[in-house]
Amino acid sequence: MSLRALLLPLVLLGPSPAFAAEPAKDCAHDRDTLLALDYDAFDQNPEGGWRPLGADPACYATAAALIAAYRDRHTASLDPGQQRILHWHEGQLRAGDGERAAAITLFEAARDDGDPAWNLYVDATLAFMRHDRDAFDRSREALAALPKPDGWDESAADMQRRFGFRPTWPMNLDVVDRMASCFDADYFAAYEGRCGGPASPR
Repeated sequence: MSLRALLLPLVLLGPSPAFAAEPAKDCAHDRDTLLALDYDAFDQNPEGGWRPLGADPACYATAAALIAAYRDRHTASLDPGQQRILHWHEGQLRAGDGERAAAITLFEAARDDGDPAWNLYVDATLAFMRHDRDAFDRSREALAALPKPDGWDESAADMQRRFGFRPTWPMNLDVVDRMASCFDADYFAAYEGRCGGPASPR
């Protein structure tokens, strides 16, 4: 996979997948229409697909169930990367709704054998969900130590020119650092760094 192919989904996803769209009123949605969308329209559109539901904490469970139904309906046409991202987004919503065990299972299913940086982010998230600070710190340290891939700076600069967004290396280290600062907070509060205070010195 090229670096550009790796980076492009980050541009499409934006900084916070659960809060990109305007909330759906009273969790109202056209389930059949949403389930008929192609993958990009369902998951990668920051203003459409499942995201209006996911923008409202009262609708996290509804949005998570919608993603699960979409994944089941489209299993044959989704590539492994798309399956992983759908597992991850459902896991985020389950975590936000307090469904810790379900979120952990979904996050585990989002691993990618070919992407060590992603897997360390998964490991850190799982350690956060399990309240295992030692495992979290080990994952954070390993992620921060990963060498930058050849061509990263050029690809990141291309993303900046094309989309106005420049990813940093290692990817998701900023999220992990916010979790470090908010280790005892709920998932989305930690994900967005809404707890305040400096990162733990550990």
